[in-house]
Amino acid sequence: ELQIILDHIIMHMICDFFFFQAEDGIRDFCLSRGLGDVYKRQEYMGSQILKRMQKLFLAICLAALCINVAQAAIGVDVSIYSSLISVDKFKCLRNQGFEFIIIQIFNGGIGLNKHFAQNYRNAKAAGFNDITAYTFNCNNCGNNNPPSKPMNLISQYLSENKISLTNNRLWLDYEPCTRCWLDQASNFNYIVTQAKYVSEILGFQPGIYTSKYSWQTLFGARSSPELTKLPLWYPHYDNIKSFSDTQFARFAGWKNPVMKQYAGDIMNCNLDVDYNWRP
Repeated sequence: ELQIILDHIIMHMICDFFFFQAEDGIRDFCLSRGLGDVYKRQEYMGSQILKRMQKLFLAICLAALCINVAQAAIGVDVSIYSSLISVDKFKCLRNQGFEFIIIQIFNGGIGLNKHFAQNYRNAKAAGFNDITAYTFNCNNCGNNNPPSKPMNLISQYLSENKISLTNNRLWLDYEPCTRCWLDQASNFNYIVTQAKYVSEILGFQPGIYTSKYSWQTLFGARSSPELTKLPLWYPHYDNIKSFSDTQFARFAGWKNPVMKQYAGDIMNCNLDVDYNWRP
């Protein structure tokens, strides 16, 4: 009879584990629902049962944490200034454990990256399967208005070259540069309109690349749920692969970034790249 009760409790713990994992995340669960909670609820079962429950609970937690760590990945982004990148250079990066590539497809002061399609194919040939793109646009740059114009050029280019971005992800890069932007109100209206067009008309999955400093410089204290619902990729060059730097990762309504650029302008494989991490 005691074994039947124990089996029931173990099954309850497993169900309880997966319920809280889905709601709060693995790390929060393991840290906040400690064994003290188990002891309080099952005190009458005796120390031997509790020991068995403790072992099972810890095993599940550790396994879940290992899975979560295993899912973390590092990757690099390369700008339009990298020009044509050979398969060998991409292989050099892949052999170092980088798992994804983000290639600039458009620069507001230059236009389309004419090497993007070949770089995409070379990255594929080197073994990269996770390849996305980023675009830098600015409302005071030529051929960047209306906000839909550069996005249409990007969409047409990808279609003509039969390129499918991973998860259809297109990162929108917003940062200051000399004579690139207008006043903060105009700037904000530009990016809200652009992000909405990219998502609703062109069907991309947009994300935002920006920093707290860039945001405040370009847009002041402005924020919008239409933007903060989008995934945030932020830079902070502390060489730490985590989101522990909350003062850099939380701003303008964002609380949970999806990716961090943790090192910038690194010469690797004879390329100027930035290092990125995502959990």
